[in-house]
Amino acid sequence: TTLTLDIAYLNESGIIGSVRTMEPCASSRPSNCPSYPAGVVFSSAVEMSDGFFATNGIGVGDRMATGEECRR
Repeated sequence: TTLTLDIAYLNESGIIGSVRTMEPCASSRPSNCPSYPAGVVFSSAVEMSDGFFATNGIGVGDRMATGEECRR
């Protein structure tokens, strides 16, 4: 990434298993950039701007709804 991002790793039910902060990588070689393993089994990930999850009180154990679920 070229800017700092937060990433939430979600299981199949949309429950957040971990949140990590990804720092920018200045290297022109991707193999020199750090990786950010989830540390949990996950099926999807959501990237947001740095600090988004903490600022909005979102963390491990919370469930993220998408699509029609958000309209209920």
